[in-house]
Amino acid sequence: MSTMMQLLRLSILWVINQSSIPTLFQELQRDDAKQTSPSPSEIILRYVSKHHPLLFKLHLLDLTRSLSETRSTRVLEVVLQALAALVRADAPTLPVDQGSTPQTSSALPTEK
Repeated sequence: MSTMMQLLRLSILWVINQSSIPTLFQELQRDDAKQTSPSPSEIILRYVSKHHPLLFKLHLLDLTRSLSETRSTRVLEVVLQALAALVRADAPTLPVDQGSTPQTSSALPTEK
């Protein structure tokens, strides 16, 4: 990777940080009904999902809540992309909902 690209990816953290994530999602939800092409907030959120997914860590509860509340497929895609990227980047430290984990069956063979 070129030095310039690394510099650009690091410099985005001066502009987009954890406090701007909720605002970007609000803009995405508001702009979704009006536009057919990707909005600037969608482009930024997809970029953050791809290159800096840990920025979503503080907003995990809001992201999971928006999964059930949103009716827009565009917003749903961006939220799912953000959650998937966050899980790939930081799975061991994320909270686990014990009620949703699959139970192991005693009928399945166990390894010895």
